[in-house]
Amino acid sequence: MNRERLLTVLILAEIALAVSAIICDAVLRPFLPAPLRSYLEAGSGRDALAPGAVVTGLFAIVVVSSLAAWIGLLNLWRGARPLYVASWVATLAMILVAGAEINAAAVRVLNTLVALVGGMIVGLVYFSDLGPRFRKLPRPAGARAGHVA
Repeated sequence: MNRERLLTVLILAEIALAVSAIICDAVLRPFLPAPLRSYLEAGSGRDALAPGAVVTGLFAIVVVSSLAAWIGLLNLWRGARPLYVASWVATLAMILVAGAEINAAAVRVLNTLVALVGGMIVGLVYFSDLGPRFRKLPRPAGARAGHVA
């Protein structure tokens, strides 16, 4: 399979899996045992290392950086590769400070698959013959090298 096509398939799979995990969590949450539902309703972030606003801010950073990185990766923009890795670092930071997480096993499976596909994407864009094909963003028309507007 063509490496660029494989990258497209992996990015689409990552998006589909992430969205499926969110939907699955919302659908399966009412089926959790009563004590776990009570814990979630009482505010599961009690053991978080950071306030909810920090976790929400990190979530926003993850969403925006992931979207930008996916678009950049699909267009083979060189800056998208470190942005994609940074979005995963922000994801790990968010998980770390968010505290205990309670969800159904299916959600954990989907989140694990998202991470697995993310690792495949990192490997593909950094360690395959696709890596050298990433290029710098084109300069705007009329811009000169080294000229700061």
